[in-house]
Amino acid sequence: MHYPFAAIVGQEDMKLALLLNGINPGIGGVLISGVKGSGKSSASRGLAGLLPPIRANANCAFSCAPGDLCGECGDVQIEEMPTPFVSLPLGATEDRVLGSIDLEKAVRRGEKRLDPGLLARANGGILYLDEVNLLPDHLVDILLDVAASGVNRVEREGISVRHPARFILIGTMNPEEGELRPQLLDRFGLSVRAGNIADPAMRSEVVRRAIAFERDPDAFAGQWSAENDTLREKIRRAKERLPDIVIPDAIAEGISELCCRENVEGLRADIVIRKSAMALAAWEGRPAAGPEDIARVQEFALAHRRGDPPQPPPPPPRPKERPKERPQEQLENSTPPQEDGLRRFDPQSEGPVPIPQPEARMRRSQNAPGGRGGFEQTGSRLGPYVRARMPKGKPSDLALDATLRAAVLRGGSKNPDAPGIFIQPGDIRVKVRKPPLRRLYLFVLDASRSMGARRRMELTKGVLLGLLDEAYQKRDEVGLIVFQGTDARLILPPTRSVRRVQQSVRELPTGGKTPLAQGLRMAGEALLHSRRRHPGILPSVVLVSDGRPTAGIGGLDPIRSAERELHHLSQAGADLLFVDTEEGHLRLGMMGTWARGLNVPCLTLEELRPGRIRRLLDAA
Repeated sequence: MHYPFAAIVGQEDMKLALLLNGINPGIGGVLISGVKGSGKSSASRGLAGLLPPIRANANCAFSCAPGDLCGECGDVQIEEMPTPFVSLPLGATEDRVLGSIDLEKAVRRGEKRLDPGLLARANGGILYLDEVNLLPDHLVDILLDVAASGVNRVEREGISVRHPARFILIGTMNPEEGELRPQLLDRFGLSVRAGNIADPAMRSEVVRRAIAFERDPDAFAGQWSAENDTLREKIRRAKERLPDIVIPDAIAEGISELCCRENVEGLRADIVIRKSAMALAAWEGRPAAGPEDIARVQEFALAHRRGDPPQPPPPPPRPKERPKERPQEQLENSTPPQEDGLRRFDPQSEGPVPIPQPEARMRRSQNAPGGRGGFEQTGSRLGPYVRARMPKGKPSDLALDATLRAAVLRGGSKNPDAPGIFIQPGDIRVKVRKPPLRRLYLFVLDASRSMGARRRMELTKGVLLGLLDEAYQKRDEVGLIVFQGTDARLILPPTRSVRRVQQSVRELPTGGKTPLAQGLRMAGEALLHSRRRHPGILPSVVLVSDGRPTAGIGGLDPIRSAERELHHLSQAGADLLFVDTEEGHLRLGMMGTWARGLNVPCLTLEELRPGRIRRLLDAA
């Protein structure tokens, strides 16, 4: 029993976006973002109760429609069925989603047949992805590809099946728990936000209805049956009118001009706005889509696609003036100009510090995973299936293809008394998977006065934002610790929310002393906490400082105290990357010295680029 759609209080944008997809599934689904308890899942489930029954082949496991039969359809018997509503569990595997070989038929009869997955069950209905931002990227890619094409192709374990999978894709997410990559966001037709209800009267009504539904779902649904029937009939009529809805050429050109003004990449936004406007016109009984329809739906299609305005070209370089000659005695008595106690620094005067590879670090690198894949493992159902092997202990995550091959090679199919393949314990093989590699990038930023002028601090912030964006696109977590004055602060706990990252970095203060050791100790504590939450994550620390500490821990010398904390981080298995911001003619050079002692990369701020951070840490 679903909560009645008509009983949902407020959230008009969310309800309209869902209704438009119900009228025209070709819009491409809807992504609903909002805090917990804002009615996202209730509205999604309620939509299924409004959609008309589907007509499908009752003798097909894929519920094929009359005009879209698959090769597996046998005796065609078309019947009306309720609109399917399939919810994808957060821990679902590829086998569960796409389908896999039918174990019973393979073992008992020796037949290779597909056991349909969740995509087959959702055909003709709704596929609901709760917490879509927490699903593995490769699984989201598969779902979006199938949603766009309407066809699920299964090529695995010796079987090849193609069946229709046409459904309305609804995804929900809480932005505070991480965001989707822009490439995945663009694949959702519409995006709306379920805001928090701030009106006391509306909140009270929401609570009253929720309690009434929980107490007696049948009676509550009966109270709203008339309103639900009205919406159901209105959807049916809108679907009938939709093929006859037109959009004038001037309106269509206006949509393209709008997308150009909003710096939208690609043409998906143009298409979605047209389809949504036509669906809205059909919903409201108009024969053509007008400007009011465009104005109502445009934000749904642009909110997750709007790009940054193009940057103006840089001004031409100013011609260099020849310095005026000064008398020799003035040159001997003059001193170079200083800025905040630090002399100007020519970034071309020094190259990057060479990084050796001694035996200890080579052994550590050989045991670390490379590329985007993590450690190969069995028993876990995360990540793609890369190979098979014999089980160690109780088998789980059976590799059926390899098991059947082992049985056939042993001669298990040659039984004169009964057909089929007989599998013995020695034939069992399990899947070895390679889950995606995830990193935690913990930035430890020196915000003291020794960092120099505000201009250099702003440059640091710009580089950090680029690095954080790079990490976010790879689905890694990022965190930020700032040390200045007398202590260090965890400004940004490890997160995947790029909005929180940008806000934290852009509001950083500067000034005070340099408690470097305190910042490094806090980094060790943050890494320990993160490893407890995500045991498989790879920790890395990016230290941005000039290497001039002025405060130690426990009465120790500031430099010795910082060296001790760096040693603890290295021993804890954290990958380190140093960004040396020291400037001037008189340098301590501590960042380079520490880097050589720990055998980690060390770059100047000018040499660091966002795309290099992962390559440097993976190669370290």
